[in-house]
Amino acid sequence: SSFKKHLQALSQQGSSVVALCSCRVASGIPHGCSPRAACSLSPWAGALSTSLHVGSEALVDRPTMAIQTPDLRIGCASDAVTVSALATQVYLDTYGPEGITQDLAREAFVVCSTQAFTERLASMQLRFILATREDRLVGFLELVTQPTHPPGHAHPGLEVARLYVQPAAQGQSIGSLLLREVEAYALLSQSGLIWLTAWAGNHRALGFYQAQGFQDVGATPYVFEGRSYENRVLVKPLPAKGRL
Repeated sequence: SSFKKHLQALSQQGSSVVALCSCRVASGIPHGCSPRAACSLSPWAGALSTSLHVGSEALVDRPTMAIQTPDLRIGCASDAVTVSALATQVYLDTYGPEGITQDLAREAFVVCSTQAFTERLASMQLRFILATREDRLVGFLELVTQPTHPPGHAHPGLEVARLYVQPAAQGQSIGSLLLREVEAYALLSQSGLIWLTAWAGNHRALGFYQAQGFQDVGATPYVFEGRSYENRVLVKPLPAKGRL
């Protein structure tokens, strides 16, 4: 695909990141772009789904329907408002189905704030892929572009920090499609695995990731407001033959 050819060209030039625009690319940030220009990167031929950083798992696919596949594009700082709104919606829908506690509300408004996502979207260490339909955000994935070690695991890989899909857009195979895009990127960047963490209480998400080929390799805590929650560490080794 043109996406993979573009990745290969960047890899040959020594670049570690992808930006589908005419601007020079280095260290993951399109240079020479205004915020508006950076947001108008050519759509990827793919689609998107769910998760969350009290794990990367907030939402998972439900039974599929014949619905338009979203366009994918790289996110930038001017997307922070819509990304924040969607993240807050997904966070509270996942972790507060029986009502919103004060500690959960405070945590959501910190980790999902517009300011927090403005900083993340501008970070050279992160890459956001946005899924849109007619310029409406329906999901996004946040990828750490430099390899890190999963907790308790010997081999480094690329971390899927967040994978969110709007509740109304679930069940459209968006998650599995987006993960395949990330796997293609990981292979072309010479990464041997991708990994994420998922809340131990989200059995639906854990089942989804298992079906996508992820392996549970242990536990790690997620702590906020003095309370600890168990996350499962999930890794997916990638085939060596697919790497450049």
